[in-house]
Amino acid sequence: MTIQFVFIRHGIAETCSEDKSDFSRRLTVKGRQRLADTLPSLLPFLDEHQERQIWTSPLVRAVETAEIAADIFNVEKVINCEFIAEGYFNGFWNAVEELDQSADCTIIVVGHEPYMGYWSQALCGAFLPFKKGAAAGFVYQKGDPGTSELQWFLQPERMEMLSDKTGSSKTLGKIRETLIMHAHQILTERDNFLKDPSEPETAHQLRISIRKLRSLLTFIKPFQKAKQNAAMQAVLKSVVAEFSYIRELDVLWQACETFAKDHPDQISDQISGQISGQISGQISGDSSIFAILKEERLREEGRVVAGVSTTDIITSFHDIEDGLEEIEWKNNIDKRESIETQISKSFSGLFEEFEQEAASVDYGDAAVVHALRIKAKKLRYVLNSLEPLMESKLGINGIELKKAQETLGQLCDARRNKQILERFDTRDLPEKSHLALRAVIDYQDRVISESLRSLKP
Repeated sequence: MTIQFVFIRHGIAETCSEDKSDFSRRLTVKGRQRLADTLPSLLPFLDEHQERQIWTSPLVRAVETAEIAADIFNVEKVINCEFIAEGYFNGFWNAVEELDQSADCTIIVVGHEPYMGYWSQALCGAFLPFKKGAAAGFVYQKGDPGTSELQWFLQPERMEMLSDKTGSSKTLGKIRETLIMHAHQILTERDNFLKDPSEPETAHQLRISIRKLRSLLTFIKPFQKAKQNAAMQAVLKSVVAEFSYIRELDVLWQACETFAKDHPDQISDQISGQISGQISGQISGDSSIFAILKEERLREEGRVVAGVSTTDIITSFHDIEDGLEEIEWKNNIDKRESIETQISKSFSGLFEEFEQEAASVDYGDAAVVHALRIKAKKLRYVLNSLEPLMESKLGINGIELKKAQETLGQLCDARRNKQILERFDTRDLPEKSHLALRAVIDYQDRVISESLRSLKP
């Protein structure tokens, strides 16, 4: 049996006071943050093949330290041990001897001074002066506990230096800056939309800015605290959903405009004025489809403007900005690989999954094709934002994703255009309007058929 002992003194805690017992003293905010920053530097020193346990003093500041360590070192088993608080070394060694003698393991002990120093002396003969948050590693194989070998001893200042050497903090900082930039862009695009809500591009750009931040938050989820990530996603998801239908109407407008230019006799007697650009531009003659679209768009525009103008939405956007300024990264990020390597591998894995899905997708299944299109968009947004931070340059993947997005988009848009037009066709309208609607529906059917022929092998 080989046992790796890791001794950790609890982090910086509250001072003693008349209204707080020594037992209930908690870690300070600084103490928690320092442990979160420094303990990951110990990961390379731990044997990844051994089962890990944490034995902790039951005093609150030690238990809180043990909880942070459990998160970082991915330990499920945390045991409160009175003998650690009492500094009773024989109690500690009795517990060691009760372990399965046939299995190697790592025992992480969270305790107090001066007991950590005395126990170190009992193991290796050297009294180690543990500062708050310091750690030491020993290896024991058999025989007297004094035969244990000291492998390393790190004060928190040295642990901070090791953390900085990984470069992870710097890279995570750049990711945070990228996220904040996208959050600022959302507020800018929101202002642009409210200044000119009738311009299709303002609604489109606001929707894109939200989707970009959502895509990045999804991608960095393995690194960010789950609750914080989920709260941001919930706000962004609710807002971007507000723009779905208005964007679909704008896409349909463009499709009808294309059809009208080629078949003016089928969609209107006369179309003049500005069809593209401002939807509110005047359209004369019997342009029945455009009249329906204009009415529908104005109604949806009013609803969306009201939705994104509320105090709650504005507050939520600023809360996201504030949250990203103080983003909380997970404590158990694997420091054996650089963040650059990890995000490169993650993106490559997701791109490979996308290619496999694209090769086997049933293009007749509208929902599946739409989901694949969204995946292509998200991967493009991530690549465009984070490629400078990736270990490998994957620009060629971006070209493939853009092509896939455009090809799939043509099919998805035509299908959605047809659905909206068919719903319009159920309304009580003049026969001429129904004829025009059915003509454009037939046109969308042809676009769908052509897209399917180009997509299928």
